[in-house]
Amino acid sequence: MLRAHGHIQLPMLAVSADLSLYREASHVLALLQLCADYGQTGVSADDLDDIFFSRLRRQTAESILAQAVTDGSLAVDQNGTHRLAKYGVDSLAEGKAWVLEDSGLWTLLVVGGGDRSLLCGQQGHVIRQIDGREELPNWYPLENIPNQPEWDALRRLIAAIEAKVSVDLYRDNLSKKTLLTPKVDESNGFRWCVRTALFEVRMSSSGDGWWTIETMKQADGLSFVSEFNNEARGLKVQGRTLAQLQPMLGLGVPAPDGRVRLPAGDIDPDSLDLANLAMKPSRHDCLGFHLEVGPLSLVASSAEQAMGWFVSVANQRLGSAVMTITQVMQEVDAYVKAAGIKDHHASAAEVSALLSDFSLRSPSRAEASRIGYGLDFS
Repeated sequence: MLRAHGHIQLPMLAVSADLSLYREASHVLALLQLCADYGQTGVSADDLDDIFFSRLRRQTAESILAQAVTDGSLAVDQNGTHRLAKYGVDSLAEGKAWVLEDSGLWTLLVVGGGDRSLLCGQQGHVIRQIDGREELPNWYPLENIPNQPEWDALRRLIAAIEAKVSVDLYRDNLSKKTLLTPKVDESNGFRWCVRTALFEVRMSSSGDGWWTIETMKQADGLSFVSEFNNEARGLKVQGRTLAQLQPMLGLGVPAPDGRVRLPAGDIDPDSLDLANLAMKPSRHDCLGFHLEVGPLSLVASSAEQAMGWFVSVANQRLGSAVMTITQVMQEVDAYVKAAGIKDHHASAAEVSALLSDFSLRSPSRAEASRIGYGLDFS
């Protein structure tokens, strides 16, 4: 129903971090259950090595406990005793736990815009792993983010990561609940850094406000973000609905059932398919995008408007046979009902006036005579 093509400037974040996914049936759940069983006594690395590894892998036991502390599932005291933290209690209740998936240098692309953008709602976040040594010289320290609204989404993402709040990250054509734990990157000497990139984007929407990225290409000279051309495909991002766009594009106003309600008065007939109660596909420039809209279903504002539409398409709706007034009344009532006027029933006098109007306005004398003949015959 809606297609959009245009360019959009998007913020990006590079961060060195551990990446954990929220999963069922993992060794971390077993660890959390063990800590719950031990209660306030707590669990040490020796306990875990004894129970899980028969005292053969103490270093592995230490690593597992340290990761659980990093993810916020466990808390550790100065004696090296581990107890359940709030996140650990929640994980046990949900039957899922954070499991370390990968570690390295990541770039996150924040797909969305501000209040004046087509993508003005909940942003999408695309993540991919990079080598970084070739790309990072073009990036800037986090402290250099301008105090401008278009950076607000990136600031919210960084705040969530710092607060150990999970975020939905799009990777391998799926959005996954993900926990990122930043760390200092020893090779590059940074925790995280930022920049923007210009993308050419094509996307589509059913009109409900969710836009699907179909293609995303980097602008000339920005080859370092080319991998996002594939990574972002299929991502759903929240933006403007059809109902919000209609008044901006001069396409009438949305009716409660989602159809287009046209104002009374002169209407460009070339833009309408009144025989099928639809607005033809149209093209518009809006909010920095080229938009293709439609076709859109029409609803009338009144019975008079619907019957006026019927006059302009009477020859298409009534077919080639000669019809009586009663038959024409049935056709008119069906059309007016389809146009959204449920309780109207055309009278013989209204239909007679309608057919007379058609006879006077019809450019074809043959059509005018054929349809008007029903009136004369009756």
